[in-house]
Formats: sequence, structure tokens, C-alpha cells
Amino acid sequence: MAKGLNVSVGATYAKKNYKSAYKFYTPSNPPELTQLPSNVSAVCDVIDVPLTASYTVLKSKKVKFNVSAGLSSYFMLKEKYTFDYAGGGSYDGNQKSAVYEVSGENQHIFGVADFSISIEKKVNDKINVGVKPFVKLPLTGIGYGNVDLESKGVAFTLGVSL
Repeated sequence: MAKGLNVSVGATYAKKNYKSAYKFYTPSNPPELTQLPSNVSAVCDVIDVPLTASYTVLKSKKVKFNVSAGLSSYFMLKEKYTFDYAGGGSYDGNQKSAVYEVSGENQHIFGVADFSISIEKKVNDKINVGVKPFVKLPLTGIGYGNVDLESKGVAFTLGVSL
């Protein structure tokens, strides 16, 4: 393997919460509705299994700078969707919302592209701290709604050598 190149695999539990207009949903097996929902709120429990290649761009005695790219597989454990209806209508004419739950039905093998950079600073011989901005971009529709679900954020790291 090239010097400075590292390949890793891991697993992370994530809770994905989001709300969007129903027009962004394209379920494979949509329910038969007389009125389409206006909005959808979702709470999804996911196991994220990333396969990542990282390259150390800069490494000094105190600071390390990495760039990373890879693919993640999402294993959807539980998905709970709340469909909201405008004007008080719904699939049965009486409710303002309806709930749909799915458990263990959706898997997205290498369905998400991962990109990040990280900067780590050595505090002393045993401790380092870091910051890692990241973006996760879907390559397939995610979950029951086949949503173009992207994630962005910043991870903070603490490393301790034993």
C-alpha cells in the first residue's frame, strides 16, 4: 500500500430525522391514496457501514491532515414516517396525518458516497484532538421513500493512546 494511504471499514448507528415535501418521495410500493400527503416527517434507525480510503496529505510532529473518500452501506433497522395532509383531508377523509412503519426491509449496499477532510492536533504523547467535516451523498434512493437523503456535518475526535 502507498505510504500515507489507509483503508478502513467500520460500523456506526445513526438516527436520521428529517422532514420534506411529499413530492420528493417515490416509494416502490406507494399506498393507494385518494389525496396525496403534503409533507412527510421521518425517523429512521440506520446502521452505516463505511468502507473508506484515507490519504495523509500533511503530517508533522503536532498536526496531521487527511482527505478521505469511500462508500457506505445503509442497513435500515426501523423507519417511521408521518404523512401530513393539508386542509384536513387524508387517505380516509378523517385524519390530518397517518403513520407508516417499516422494520428491516431496506438495505442499500454501497448506496452512499462519503467524502471528508480531517485535521488532528497532538496535545501530548497520549492525546490528540481533531475536527472532521464530512458529506454523505446518496447514489440510490434511501429508505421506503427512495429519498435523495444527503447528510452533512462535522465530527469531533478525541484519540487516546494506551
